[in-house]
Amino acid sequence: MEALIETSALAVLAALVGVEVTVGCVLHPCLRRLEPEAMRRGRAWTARILGAAMPPVYALAAAGAAAAAVWKAVPGGVAAWWIGSAAVLVMVIVGTMVVLVPLNSRIAKGAPSNSAEWERVTRQWDRWHGARTVLLVTTLALEISAAAA
Repeated sequence: MEALIETSALAVLAALVGVEVTVGCVLHPCLRRLEPEAMRRGRAWTARILGAAMPPVYALAAAGAAAAAVWKAVPGGVAAWWIGSAAVLVMVIVGTMVVLVPLNSRIAKGAPSNSAEWERVTRQWDRWHGARTVLLVTTLALEISAAAA
């Protein structure tokens, strides 16, 4: 059972990290190479689709880390790495809800009449997304360490 819980937690988090790295390192750089209107439509579409698809994945990742922490908390278990991972995931989720979701909602509505405002919002989203991605990669490293312990 322990291997199943740890493997599931790692698989969900690895998929989550993969999506977020791909968005920041592949998808958005490709969209920036398009004509401005096509880029805005692409950013709006991906904001809507991923804005709907990713919340359950974040919840599953946090639940997986929490389940592994609880499982490892039994006598003889080592829960500290899993607790750390779950704590970082909770911070990432709270930060996402407070900062990135409002920005994403503005991007998903499409380009405002003010192009400079659109650029400001997307740059701000990209910076926060980069920070979130670094935290998620760190969390994945914590979980890999936890599973190896």
